[in-house]
Amino acid sequence: MRSSAGLVDMSSLPRLSVTGTGAGEFLDQTLSRPMGRKDGTVVYALMLSEDGGVLSDITVARLGRITSTSASTATRTPPG
Repeated sequence: MRSSAGLVDMSSLPRLSVTGTGAGEFLDQTLSRPMGRKDGTVVYALMLSEDGGVLSDITVARLGRITSTSASTATRTPPG
């Protein structure tokens, strides 16, 4: 996929939705990249713990007022 296009099936990955007026701010505090993007964009980021440790990598699709996220490695319970 580095030299041309590729397709990754993410249908088996866990999904969650973050909705409401504070969704963007919540994601900005939880992820390693700001989510102030246009509707319809997809961003790859890291999900961080309160102390800045990496909990998971995550792909975020901004779908208007509803922001849907698919986590790719969030299969374990965070420590603590």
